Amino acid sequence: MNCKLNFIVLAFCACLIGCEKDGVDIVMIGDSMTEMGPWVEELGAVNLGVGGYRTAHLISPDFLDEYRSYNTRNVLVMVGINDAMNKIPVSEVIENYILLLEELEKSGAEVIIQSTIHQSHTKNKEFVDSLNRFLKSYCDTGKATYLDID
Repeated sequence: MNCKLNFIVLAFCACLIGCEKDGVDIVMIGDSMTEMGPWVEELGAVNLGVGGYRTAHLISPDFLDEYRSYNTRNVLVMVGINDAMNKIPVSEVIENYILLLEELEKSGAEVIIQSTIHQSHTKNKEFVDSLNRFLKSYCDTGKATYLDID
């Protein structure tokens, strides 16, 4: 796990703790980058990161039901690199992200989207750049906050 990533996300999350809504302060959802983070130990966050998860996993009814059960104030999302590594078209990943974000918004939580991190050992730069451009432009509408951690 990247130390810069840990610091940025932990510092950002520290500002989120203690909001007024009943439920947990922070739920982290995503892939192995989320799963391996120190979110539970450092922040008391609920960690719903699972290694190998792609955007399609996060829009499954079972996953969304589990997410909703926490009645969270804030949700941080980082997913996408496994889609790239599995050669899922970026257009399909964007469609999945839109469905996911619409569901997260319905929960009333503050949605924070973390940029998809470039992997130095892969050739997915164009995919990641395209996905991150979409994520940033989505957040520019005011529906979510974009956290560039790459």
